[in-house]
Amino acid sequence: MRVRLIPFVLFLASSVLLSGCVDGEEMDTTPPDPVVITPNAEVQSTFELKFPDAVEVEWMVNNTYYVADFILDGRIINAWFKQAGDWKLTKSEVSRFVLNESIKATFSNSLYSDWDIHGVSLLEREGLSDLVILYAGKDEERVGLYYSPNGVVVRVNRDDIYVDKPIDIPGKVIDQVNSCFLQPVILDLREDLGESIVVGVLEDDLFKIVVFDENHDFLYLIESIDEQHVPLVVMEKFKASSFGKYTVNEIKDMKNETEIHYLFYFDDENRKHNVATVSEWDDYIAVVTY
Repeated sequence: MRVRLIPFVLFLASSVLLSGCVDGEEMDTTPPDPVVITPNAEVQSTFELKFPDAVEVEWMVNNTYYVADFILDGRIINAWFKQAGDWKLTKSEVSRFVLNESIKATFSNSLYSDWDIHGVSLLEREGLSDLVILYAGKDEERVGLYYSPNGVVVRVNRDDIYVDKPIDIPGKVIDQVNSCFLQPVILDLREDLGESIVVGVLEDDLFKIVVFDENHDFLYLIESIDEQHVPLVVMEKFKASSFGKYTVNEIKDMKNETEIHYLFYFDDENRKHNVATVSEWDDYIAVVTY
């Protein structure tokens, strides 16, 4: 069980749907050279209906998608389409001054509050909620912060180069999410943890993470909890450990019908972010630094 748990902790280390590099992991973030083309008639028709005033349009192919880069109302926009002409994604520049108060408040209270804001984008995807991306930097570090419209941090991307691509949600995953939550809003999905799928869901303005296995069956639900809801034996284990001296920023539980684990998020003396996993039934505490 312990081996199976560790990849999920790595994935959840930032307390959101983490993109980018965990310490010690190297990733090639260089995008492939685009192939400039002319789209087929179906794609061209959909594009002209959706963006009739687009100018300086350039087309390329990325895997099975047609991708258009263009200017609209003075803004740089990127749009993705299926070969059959179906629209899948639009990413557009927006002014930082249009950020709503919820997003501003979340950013001001975050670990990145003293970072410079370099830009803002709006990410629209078929089948998913819109997200606002805030690009920030400090010294040589860069980060992309993905927010829901009500200010929930959905994803943190630490890659210098990251291409937002369309996401196809398996029908079985959609059915299970709809059966588990009342009026859920699917915010994001990742499936780069081996064969697992991790879905970010918003329910009643609360952000929750659902983990599915390779067959798209439910594995875990992860959500934030107050310290008062953590069993005393778990709190005592954490406080008695070498990590108990640190201030806990957030606690989440990760559970299913048969087991529950508690995730403690804290910063160490080097301002590194950490997450410790504690269980009632196991004295072993797994800690990941990110």
